[in-house]
Amino acid sequence: MPEDLRSFFLPWRVGILFGVPVVIILVAFRLFVDHRANSPIVDPYLEVINETSLHSPRARQRLEQYYAEHQRQTVASKHYPWMCREIQRLAAQDGITKSLNCPIILDNYEKP
Repeated sequence: MPEDLRSFFLPWRVGILFGVPVVIILVAFRLFVDHRANSPIVDPYLEVINETSLHSPRARQRLEQYYAEHQRQTVASKHYPWMCREIQRLAAQDGITKSLNCPIILDNYEKP
């Protein structure tokens, strides 16, 4: 039996030695990216949403709906671009003409 195991693992030892750490690194990276995507937004991103929702009843209502829907009191980083554009659109319908740009860093966002 030891001879059979030795003959099986011998050709695969390099792949196992390098493959296991690569898989661990990829899983850790994916967990890190998911954690960052679900983390709350920070200034100046938070300021854009809060400033607009303070002046617009429709934007404030949509922001409260988002909080209730996702059971959180902050906007997730992955939802930020969609929420920012939607809040600005709603504020424009309320007559708020102040144009605040939605800063965007990465391209791994989801629609809320």
